Amino acid sequence: MSLWKDVAVSGALLRERFIRYRPAVAAVNVSRSTASSSSSSVKFAGAPSPGIMRNSHIYGRRKLLLPVYAYGSCRGVFTVTTVIRNGKNFEWMKREDDKKVSHIGERGTMEVETKEKGMLGWESDADERQALRSIENAISSLKNDSLRQYDDAFNFLPAANYRHSMVMLLGNHSAGKSTIINYLLGREVQRTGVAPTDDGFTIIQRGNEDNDDDGPTSVSDPRYQLQDLQKFGLHFVHRFKIKTRRLPSQSRVPPGLMIVDSPGMIDTPIHVRDRTSLEGQLRGYDFLAVTRWFASRCDVILLVFDPANPGTTGETLDVLTKSLAGFEHKFLLVMNKVDMFDKTTDFARAYGALCWNLSKVLTMKDIPRIYTTFVPTKASIASVTISTSNVDEEKKTRVPLSSAVKSTPISPFSEEGAKMVAMEEFLRQREEVVDEILKAPLRRLDNLITEAEEGARRILLAGRVCTAIVWDYRRWQMIGVLAPTALFAASAGILALGGIATTPVTLATLTALAGATTLYVSVTGLKRLERELLENSDAVVDRIFIGRENTLDLQLRWKNAVKPEILNLAETSDAAGRGVIASLPTLTPWGRKTITSVLKRDIPALRLRVAEYKQRLSSQNGKQSSSSSTPPVPPL
Repeated sequence: MSLWKDVAVSGALLRERFIRYRPAVAAVNVSRSTASSSSSSVKFAGAPSPGIMRNSHIYGRRKLLLPVYAYGSCRGVFTVTTVIRNGKNFEWMKREDDKKVSHIGERGTMEVETKEKGMLGWESDADERQALRSIENAISSLKNDSLRQYDDAFNFLPAANYRHSMVMLLGNHSAGKSTIINYLLGREVQRTGVAPTDDGFTIIQRGNEDNDDDGPTSVSDPRYQLQDLQKFGLHFVHRFKIKTRRLPSQSRVPPGLMIVDSPGMIDTPIHVRDRTSLEGQLRGYDFLAVTRWFASRCDVILLVFDPANPGTTGETLDVLTKSLAGFEHKFLLVMNKVDMFDKTTDFARAYGALCWNLSKVLTMKDIPRIYTTFVPTKASIASVTISTSNVDEEKKTRVPLSSAVKSTPISPFSEEGAKMVAMEEFLRQREEVVDEILKAPLRRLDNLITEAEEGARRILLAGRVCTAIVWDYRRWQMIGVLAPTALFAASAGILALGGIATTPVTLATLTALAGATTLYVSVTGLKRLERELLENSDAVVDRIFIGRENTLDLQLRWKNAVKPEILNLAETSDAAGRGVIASLPTLTPWGRKTITSVLKRDIPALRLRVAEYKQRLSSQNGKQSSSSSTPPVPPL
């Protein structure tokens, strides 16, 4: 017999909340009560809720079966009477740790407590991976089963759940993107230099051995899930590559994290005159569209500036306003190479120029936080290295700068003291940037849910607007069809009743002409009505969403995402001869109810599961995180 059939508990569960991702063994033991016999234990776990527990008659008595459900531990308060196995009584025992076992007794209350923050860690990495996969499968099921059927026309939802986390670095040429990547990897992988060093996108990831995949191989390899990049053409694909590198043990980049190095953004004379067109970009592919694709795919985006070009290139401004629009929650603004300043006033001028340029393109009252930092180089390392006669060459590093400030008798109000304090702040902000990059695997779950939520909101908005437009058109179409039909029927009736006399024939002819004229006016009027309904779609939105529903967020979603897709679909359908309004999808009341339920119930439930997963992961890796200062990373 299986465990859950072999162990029965009389009573009920008082606490309904349990960890339930996959069957596993719980840290609650049932031990033999007879002192003469050797103590044998059976491990089992609590049910997710009393509703899942089954009623059964065992040994002639009514029992509540407690199935195996939970991870390495469960939590809750149990009211226990007697545990029966093979007709013998067992007592409830609570394991406090690996050695101590406390006696609970046959009858009473037992509370299974937690270790840290009200949560318990997993017994193994396999359990942790299973919890992660469970959340990913729930997100995928939500999109495929509940939302995908309403998204055939627009494709507001991403094609699939991406397995790899991704971080992208954008910036001017010689802004230090490749240097930051090499610093993260712990070895020199990307070429660095003052002049532009690469004209294509490159993905770097950690692996067991060094390997390079060219563009055609990478975009067709299902392991990377980059098949969508083929739509940007051969010019892009031939300049794209994936580098897999074996990294040193001290590298903090986890397996499964993809780092995207983008080509440096520069201005050319043509680009100054015409920045937005494909020809004006002078790259052979749509750089802004590719950047936007990676922005939607990435979990963290670093926009790197340097003091020489503090956000002044036109291509950088285009990326901010076009490619990164709607992804503000993902990107970090980084002002790099701050160690090149000799004077505080020079730093203030460069920082102010960057803020001034960003204020012209970022539609917000306050400028977001700008991280000011630098990456170690050989020249700068030598300038701040703490060297002693008893320290090896490998231990001469710039990282323990805070200890240098404490041990050096320099006043913080002096110029040298101010430089020391500023340098320490730059180092601290660099660690913050690195921590944000390493949090990308955790942010991936949040981004997947955000994509599903935003996709559902767009589907609901597009469906309601298209349904209103289609019904308005059909109402006028019905009038346009019925009016000529009625006139033609009247003409036929006049001829049938009046015969071939002059007066009836004249009336029938005039009525038929009126019907033909009405038909012509209806056909031309309906074509004009199609254009007017699409052009006045903003008024349709204001008519549908009134009061509290008509929020600024809804207006921005309509103007920036939904309306362009509707107009593009209508234009494409008209060019294909399928009609303009007839091609628009409609949303049934049941579909509207389903999407609303997803937004109000399923999405918040997924948010809670991810928050619980993060808390468990943080509790599991709390000691390791405090010792290594590296954020916990979910296993792959």
